[in-house]
Amino acid sequence: LCKVHTSGGDLALLTEGGSLINSISLNLEHTTAILSVTPPDRSDYLELINIEHGESNVLLEPNRDYFKEHSPAKMNKFSIIRNGFEIESRIFLPPEFDSNAIYPMVVDIHGGPSGVFMDSFNLTQQVLAANGYVVLAVNPRGSATYGNEFMRAVIGDWGGEDYLDIMQSVEHLCSKTYIDEESLGITGYSYGGYMASWIIGHEKRFKAAVIGAPVTNLRSFYGTSDIGVRFSEIQLQSRPEE
Repeated sequence: LCKVHTSGGDLALLTEGGSLINSISLNLEHTTAILSVTPPDRSDYLELINIEHGESNVLLEPNRDYFKEHSPAKMNKFSIIRNGFEIESRIFLPPEFDSNAIYPMVVDIHGGPSGVFMDSFNLTQQVLAANGYVVLAVNPRGSATYGNEFMRAVIGDWGGEDYLDIMQSVEHLCSKTYIDEESLGITGYSYGGYMASWIIGHEKRFKAAVIGAPVTNLRSFYGTSDIGVRFSEIQLQSRPEE
């Protein structure tokens, strides 16, 4: 959360990053704000911010006691450079992670295609990690928040360079001694379901796939989906007859 005068000038930082701010509510004088915050390692809480002085304190954290007894997954990040772009990934490690042990891995793919994995609590990823899986969440080209050129790079190229971004990120993590390359799974929802379907049609290394709300036929998607016509012509840069 930042503030800046309406006439411009320097940007003042009121809160640090590293968490997703879902919403903000201001008092009438704009001197106090309440934020709904979701960090990577616990679920939502409410934070009170004094806008004038930058002071803050937690107002409400309903699941504080739960997370004291149930350790969340630890989140790390890494990046690769591929075909002109830096591709960032998040890794969620089991709470009792031991680098000398070997773990199965699940690749999670976001929707959109211009969705994004943020520094925030993700229930699916946390549940998988708590049950002993390493979870890889890649933000391939097409993802939001990395700039317009990065986001638009997926247009007209579904399953092209973004697919290769994901697979090279998988290769990078599989080079670690703690990943069991014989125990890889993949999952995704919406465009993530499309991409997970695409990947298991091109790769044989995944032993299991859970695919949610996918598009598996781009022709019928155009003709029968509630967003198919508008979305397809923009995203695929063509019509079915083309």
